[in-house]
Amino acid sequence: MQVKEDSKKEKALQWEKTAARVENKHLLLEQMKERERLKEEAYQEYLKEKAAVDDAINRMIDEDRRDVSKKSEKRKTMQEFMEKSMKAKEEQKQRAVEAEAMALEKIRKFQEDAEQREAIIKMKKAEENAAKEVIFAKLNDEELKRRAEKEYIENLRIDLMQEEFEEAARIKAMKEVDKREQ
Repeated sequence: MQVKEDSKKEKALQWEKTAARVENKHLLLEQMKERERLKEEAYQEYLKEKAAVDDAINRMIDEDRRDVSKKSEKRKTMQEFMEKSMKAKEEQKQRAVEAEAMALEKIRKFQEDAEQREAIIKMKKAEENAAKEVIFAKLNDEELKRRAEKEYIENLRIDLMQEEFEEAARIKAMKEVDKREQ
C-alpha cells in the first residue's frame, strides 16, 4: 500500500516536472519568435541601408561619367586649339615660332593639369573602391551571420519539436502504465 502511494506521489511529481518543462519550452519558443521578429526588423533596416549605399554608389558612378565627359571635351578643345595654332603658323610665318612656343607651353600646362586631375580622380576612385569593399564585406558578414542565426533557430525548433514528441510519448507510456496498474 505504501509503495503504491509512493509511486503515485512520484508520478505526480513527474507530471509536475513534465508540465514545467513543457511550459519552459513554450516560453523558449515565444522568446525565439520574438528574436525572429527582431531579426526581421534588423534585416529590413539592413535593406534600407543597402539601398542608401547603392544610391550613393550610383551617384558616384554618375559623377565619374560626367568627369570623363568633361575630360573628353577638354581633349577635344586641346585638339582644336592645336589645329588653330597650325593654321596661324601657315597664315603668319613671322609669328610662327612665337605662337608655337606659346601653344606648346599651354599644352604642357594643360597636360600637367590633366595628369593632376587624373591622379586625383584615380585616388578618389581608389578611396571609393576601398570604401565600397568595406561596405560590401560588412554586408556579406551580416548576411552570413543572419543565415547562421536562422539555421541555429531552425535547429532549435527541430530539437524542441523532437523533445515535445518524446515527452508526449513518455506521457502516453506513463498513462498506459497507469491504466494497467489500475
